[in-house]
Amino acid sequence: MKAVISWIATVNDYRNGQVNTEGPNHNLHRHFYKYQKHFLLTTTSPKSDAKTRTLIQSLQTDTGHSIEHVHLAIQNVTDIKEVYYTTLEFLISKRDYELEVFISPGTPTMQVAWYLIKLNQSARITLFQIAEPKHTSTEKHEIRYVDVESNSVTTGLLFKEHNEKSKKQSNNQLDYVIFEPNIKVFNLASKIALSHNSSVLITGETGTGKGMLARHIHIKSAREKMPFFKVNCAGLNDELLASQLFGHEKGAFTGATTRTDGYFSAANGGTIFLDEIGDISRKMQSTILEVLEDKQVMRVGSTEKRKVDVRVIAATHRDLLALASNNEFRFDLYYRLAVAEIELPSVKNFTIIQKRAYVDYFIDKKANEFSRTAITLKNELLDILTSYHYPGNLREMENMIEAMYVYSNGNIVGIDVLPSRILKNSQHGQTLKLEEAVQNHIIHVLYLCDGNVSKASKILDVSPNTLKKYRDKKAP
Repeated sequence: MKAVISWIATVNDYRNGQVNTEGPNHNLHRHFYKYQKHFLLTTTSPKSDAKTRTLIQSLQTDTGHSIEHVHLAIQNVTDIKEVYYTTLEFLISKRDYELEVFISPGTPTMQVAWYLIKLNQSARITLFQIAEPKHTSTEKHEIRYVDVESNSVTTGLLFKEHNEKSKKQSNNQLDYVIFEPNIKVFNLASKIALSHNSSVLITGETGTGKGMLARHIHIKSAREKMPFFKVNCAGLNDELLASQLFGHEKGAFTGATTRTDGYFSAANGGTIFLDEIGDISRKMQSTILEVLEDKQVMRVGSTEKRKVDVRVIAATHRDLLALASNNEFRFDLYYRLAVAEIELPSVKNFTIIQKRAYVDYFIDKKANEFSRTAITLKNELLDILTSYHYPGNLREMENMIEAMYVYSNGNIVGIDVLPSRILKNSQHGQTLKLEEAVQNHIIHVLYLCDGNVSKASKILDVSPNTLKKYRDKKAP
């Protein structure tokens, strides 16, 4: 089901105290409405705000569309943290919808919150604005979709975010701990990090933690005190990607109002992480290969090259050798990037106890983030979480646990918090085979014994070898 979200524009949706039928929300419905529902957000309740009530009534009367008012209890609309988390909580509650967000209405803080949610949460939302006729060549209203990775506002936010993080936390902190089987990968990465100039290629499915591994390599290297920048290469045309990576001169293209340095210059002395390198064009592949070989960059629109000292770590979920065989990726760039190559395992290949370790970690992590007591999962829910195949890997698992904190009223959580897509793919409501029931029980006892095989084997009265067989068996 497709839905659109927008804030009420407290200024432009009204005129002289009356509803403005040429305001942004009216124009959305008049020119671009293609949704089954419109979630209209306010920080005031229609019960206490006659203007809000009148606007909603006007929209419904004029359009006949389905409009649902949503009151988000935000006390300070200029507090980015409060706006961000309150809006994110609402988004999670609507995760079964295909969502588009009209970002023009609302305060600047609210608009920035949409950018950050899209960036930091990898949220499955589309952001758009509506350009008025006076700002378009057609002299008609036009819809403009926002690419957060290439938008100049977003680039500024990323640089600011990096600077703030550098002040508040040391570079030798990772986002979350590492359990088996990832610990073997990270130990290898620590050795690779010692050669602080060698390029690295990280492969693995989406959500397996390629960004975390790249940061791990950075902080274990001699470059740990210098900058670390991530650039998502997916979906950017050559001009935008070149501008982000190498910078541009004033007037180099439409919208280039000032001379700007790119990420390679900003990361000088440190590390640049090129995520989804397999999605760039052949032309950009040639440019990056030249930069890797010459260690020089040139701003878009300039003829002057500048030396940079940057370690490049690249990542992709695609098979680069297969792409190269189809003439879609340069063999020479592949070999230049893959001086060291590391593959991250998929969660679907984790054992039950490995999944359990990550589930418990994310429960504690989110408890700290939400400043509340850690939730306790009912056995039925825990069985599903440790048998689910997680196509979105660790990222999906972490987001799923976060949603449980949003949905749960108490500290005991059951399967009612799970999306229907997971319940449909789980064994809930089915009879477990005897072998699976035995495995679940053995894993549970082993977990209570903190992984101590000898202690658990005595409690269960089985041999250590039998226990290890069930411990190491992959989840169904």
